[in-house]
Amino acid sequence: MKKCKQCDQEKSIDNFYKTIKKQDGTQSYDSTCKDCRIINKKQYQKTDQYKKYTKTYRNKNKENINKNAKDYYIKNKDTEEYKKRKSDYQKTEKSKATKKKWRESDKYIDYINTQKYKDYQKEYRKTDKYKDYQKKYNKTEKRIKAQKEYYQEHKKPLTIK
Repeated sequence: MKKCKQCDQEKSIDNFYKTIKKQDGTQSYDSTCKDCRIINKKQYQKTDQYKKYTKTYRNKNKENINKNAKDYYIKNKDTEEYKKRKSDYQKTEKSKATKKKWRESDKYIDYINTQKYKDYQKEYRKTDKYKDYQKKYNKTEKRIKAQKEYYQEHKKPLTIK
């Protein structure tokens, strides 16, 4: 049992991080417990000092960070864990806000007007993945409802495939 210097609670030694071994070979443990360390870390990450540091670090090491992210993606893109994490993130409000901000930016407008993007769209529409998506989408209730509303507004006969 060891007492945490921050919360003053006695906890088992498993609740403390190990520190560097001493010269005599004995292992020592941190003076604050893991729970208090996590709280301290989260508080520090909210400070302006930390935000400024991470921003400058990212700017200095942009190429290396992008390279590592790309390598990680290539290595893990087919794993179930990666797909689940990506899917979970895309459902969050943070992800939706980021996408909305990107779509409203000038960079997005410039990007969709490039020949590279137009070529990508043409190639994507030829894939089986896109064709399967279109088949599923055309059968959804949302799509059928939208078609009905459109045809009612324009007074055209409705033909659902």
